[in-house]
Amino acid sequence: MKHVFRHTCLAFVSIALASSTLAQNQCLELDGVFPSMVEIPSDPSLDLTGPYTLELWGWADTVNPAAQPMLVRRQESNVKLDYSFGVIGNSQFVGHHNWSHGIHAGSQVVSNDTIPIQQWFHIAFTFDPSTLTSKVFLNGIEVGSNSSMEIPWNNVADIWFGAWDQPLGAGSWDGRIDELRIWSVVKSGAQILADMNLAIHQHQDLVSVWHFDGDATDAVGANHGAVLGGALFVPSDAPIADDDEDDDGLLDLDELVIWGTNPNLFDTDGDGLGDGQELGVTYATAPGGTNPAIFVEDTDPLSTTDPLLYDSDTGGASDGNEDIDKNGAVDANESDPNASQDDLFQMSVQGLSPNQQATISVWDCHPGFVVVPLYSLAGQSSNVLARYNQLEIQLTQPVTQLTGMVASAGGNAFSVVWVPPFAPIGRTVYWQSVEVAPGGAAYRPSIPLITVIQ
Repeated sequence: MKHVFRHTCLAFVSIALASSTLAQNQCLELDGVFPSMVEIPSDPSLDLTGPYTLELWGWADTVNPAAQPMLVRRQESNVKLDYSFGVIGNSQFVGHHNWSHGIHAGSQVVSNDTIPIQQWFHIAFTFDPSTLTSKVFLNGIEVGSNSSMEIPWNNVADIWFGAWDQPLGAGSWDGRIDELRIWSVVKSGAQILADMNLAIHQHQDLVSVWHFDGDATDAVGANHGAVLGGALFVPSDAPIADDDEDDDGLLDLDELVIWGTNPNLFDTDGDGLGDGQELGVTYATAPGGTNPAIFVEDTDPLSTTDPLLYDSDTGGASDGNEDIDKNGAVDANESDPNASQDDLFQMSVQGLSPNQQATISVWDCHPGFVVVPLYSLAGQSSNVLARYNQLEIQLTQPVTQLTGMVASAGGNAFSVVWVPPFAPIGRTVYWQSVEVAPGGAAYRPSIPLITVIQ
């Protein structure tokens, strides 16, 4: 690609995003009856021997006198907790790090505030091993902290969401849980507040995240959960927005304010390349709300194309058709979407006479591509009149397809066709050929040609 594209658009735009950018997702619903929960198998990535942050969105239908856990990693017949957080009987939020119920060793932090009932709230628990300090946050605000002696445990237990075993006399969570995240860093209150309303699909410090969109899959790791008891997945109205609704690698607000692209369309101009890919976005530079399973990065981020133009160089072939492997770079055997001179290949037809052999020749083609000649007796226009395998061509229907030919290493090919004896002399024939890439996708058309039967 030849140049870096920058697009300037609206001078003033409403900062409020459309309601469609709110997460239309699901959440985990638990009925408060053991063993209604999700169980995550033990894994070394969940040992959390360094700094960490646990956070989630919760909804309590009821709060009973017994402790109601939301996340627990327990061991030794549930007497000791590696880490956990939940709600105790007076609706206070409590977090534990290496806590022993028998000797009250380790760290327990009880919030100074209570959670609301039957409405969404956000809670977080952090542990900093450098200071042995644990903190709890409610809706992004610190509401409790504690420091204590570090007591190492042997981390071998599973993680449970919404329950622990009955010997502790604890209840099960009666309500909903959404966007549960485990981080390998201590997040500050400002960081928690900044991110808590965003759906996050990727981050270098994110150990695991469960969106609960119909299952208990870990969206960034391999810590997938099993659903037990009466646990269900139901529609969620938690206040979680996706900062990249279409997963194209661009922040929705930037699409509105800076680029002028549609934040709800992965490919605004319909050329086969994502908006972020056209603007040089990579996995490393995509925002946290971008789903890497959908996003396609630009492997040549130093150059870009226009996400608002189907054909950036206006040469006749779309940006996506020129970029055969859709990786954002101009690779061998690809034309440059920022150079119009290489968009269309050329063709000629000679010897077009009744009862004669006519020769169709093409050149400036991609070696190894199949070139399919097409003709029409009805007409031709600079406007798109027909399509060949979704590729726009400038022939009026009906269009007749001839046998394809394979371009040589030099990008040339020719074929011979018989002209019927009854072909009327003086009849105009309109021609265009189409290159077909290996695998069968139509790639680009030739320069249109007009001939007359002699």
